[in-house]
Amino acid sequence: MNRETELIENLKDAGCSREDIDKIVALYSKGDMIGMEKAIRKTRREQLEKIHEFQQYIDRLDYLSYHLSQSGTSGIK
Repeated sequence: MNRETELIENLKDAGCSREDIDKIVALYSKGDMIGMEKAIRKTRREQLEKIHEFQQYIDRLDYLSYHLSQSGTSGIK
C-alpha cells in the first residue's frame, strides 16, 4: 500500500467526507504539508463542533428525563 492510499484509508477511518479527503489528498500530492495540516485541523474542528452539537441534544434529553422522573409527565416545560 502506498502512502497516498494509506492517507486516504486513514482519512476515511477518521470519518472525513469525500470532499475533505479529496482536498487533503490534493494538497499531499502537491507536497503542501502546511496546507494539508491546516485542512486536517479544519476538518477536526468541524467534527468537534458536531460532537458538541450532539452533546447538547443528549443534555436536553437528560434534562427532560430528569424532570419526568421528578414530577411525572405533567412536569414537562
